[in-house]
Amino acid sequence: MTVLKKVSFHENWIFRKGAGTALDSLNGKKNDSTPVTLPHDAMILNERQKDLPYGNCVGYFPYETVHYTKTFQLEKTNCVYLEFEGVYMNCSVFVNDCLAGQHINGYTPFLLDISPFVRTGENNLKVIVRNGVPSSRWYTGTGIYRDVNLYQGEHIHIAPDGVRLTTLQAEQDLAVVRIETDIRSVT
Repeated sequence: MTVLKKVSFHENWIFRKGAGTALDSLNGKKNDSTPVTLPHDAMILNERQKDLPYGNCVGYFPYETVHYTKTFQLEKTNCVYLEFEGVYMNCSVFVNDCLAGQHINGYTPFLLDISPFVRTGENNLKVIVRNGVPSSRWYTGTGIYRDVNLYQGEHIHIAPDGVRLTTLQAEQDLAVVRIETDIRSVT
């Protein structure tokens, strides 16, 4: 059993407007590639539009769909998780062209077990962010606006954030503590 190794996953992302599908070019979206380091706000790059019906809620920046891609190498694929600390909002995560997971809320972090989708060697990651409806009372931004981390370990491992300590009783020289550990097995 191992503890997962956490690696920062902020570097070497490619940002593009649109969902990254053939429909983008049919709808007139340019698919210009921009290298970015996360966190990244795509909305602030847009030109403000004074006539937006929901403009006062978002600083008069239009909503849109954007996507991020990243190519990365793995030597071992026993157990691999991706942790997104914040993506605004309605995102879909694809690993090697397979849907690995989705997350609707733009303010909460989420963790994906991508072990079934990765392979030894080169892997491709794509995150589509669909921010298309007024959803807030203030400027939200669009994109991967918080940290992303990659966790790797063995098949049997302690889950990310899988250790919980609770103090049941405390005195000046003595404390009773309960320790709970979430052990996972990925096959």
